[in-house]
Amino acid sequence: MIAVQELTPDDWALWRALRIEATTTEPEAFGSTLAEVVETTEAQWRARLSKPSLHLVARRGGDAVGMAAVNHEFELSSVWVRPNARGSGTGHRLVEAALRSAASRTAPLVRLAVRETNATAIGLYRAHGFIEVGDDYLNPERVHRLILMAYGRTPQSDLDRSCDVEPGR
Repeated sequence: MIAVQELTPDDWALWRALRIEATTTEPEAFGSTLAEVVETTEAQWRARLSKPSLHLVARRGGDAVGMAAVNHEFELSSVWVRPNARGSGTGHRLVEAALRSAASRTAPLVRLAVRETNATAIGLYRAHGFIEVGDDYLNPERVHRLILMAYGRTPQSDLDRSCDVEPGR
């Protein structure tokens, strides 16, 4: 079973470890480089994990197998699932939890950027109601990305209620 947990600033070392692993295994999927992630200080990690941003970790058993974040502008980011957990529904659980949180904060929409070549991620986002709205070069030296947006979400109404998020400690 996959459980989704909201992180607090005290969980900074877990988030950092996941970002290092994710950036190492999927370097083009993130807007930051591995060097930038490694150089980020504890204080910077703690600040990132502070409200109003939401940082989620998916766990299978006791192991962290995925992550996602939603910032104060309702941008979904840092969505990543360990290769050995892909196909298990982990990505769906993370996106559902992120959308539920955004809906509870009355987000008019949720947006994200994804590599145009990442068909699996694009399929995941489309399955949750995201639609393509245009191209965006977030970082011209890196990769071309598509911007996708979600419409029509209402608080708690259309999301699987089995995807409750465990509150942060």
